[in-house]
Amino acid sequence: MVNRIQRARKELGLEVSDRIHVLYVAPGELAVAAEEYADYIKGEVLALTFASGETALLETEIDGMRFAFDVRRAD
Repeated sequence: MVNRIQRARKELGLEVSDRIHVLYVAPGELAVAAEEYADYIKGEVLALTFASGETALLETEIDGMRFAFDVRRAD
């Protein structure tokens, strides 16, 4: 997840130091991992928030599971 979010930050033209908000959709085991490692993920990607919710802006696969997320720069 960290890799996918970091890649999206770069593609969106965000600065390395920009704080972000991340909203994601993940199934089963991926959702459990996202919740368990939320603080780590937030720290690595400089996210003020990392929350589950409806989104489909960016989509990728992690271990064959769909991971959809939205990255927005924090004001």
